[in-house]
Amino acid sequence: MKFSASFVSVVIVALFSITVEATPANTLARRGNQFVTGPCTQDSDCQQGCCAFNTGKCAGPAIAQTRDGIAQTRDGGCGFGNAQPNCNVAAALKLNTCAPGASSSDTSSPQVQAAAKFVSNLDGIPFTPA
Repeated sequence: MKFSASFVSVVIVALFSITVEATPANTLARRGNQFVTGPCTQDSDCQQGCCAFNTGKCAGPAIAQTRDGIAQTRDGGCGFGNAQPNCNVAAALKLNTCAPGASSSDTSSPQVQAAAKFVSNLDGIPFTPA
């Protein structure tokens, strides 16, 4: 009897954890799990919220705005798959760097805020949520 009571308790806790994870508030603010240089199709695929506009690889939000080189390695900002590049996470972190043609129009979205918080903790950059 003691085993079954413990088992039932564990199952209830596990089910509650799954239910909490699936709430809209949690899923909207979820950032991607892809690491820097990993393949991506959109900003939300990446841990740092930046899928390089020209390369389709996850990049740090500041590096993607400034890295310039041969055409195959030039990031061109964030926003792979969009019509224009963006610098949303860089702007949310107040880095004041945008690649040519990039704009920051969506800095308060849950994904951008979650990515900015992650980058802030990772790199020690001050961040005040919107």
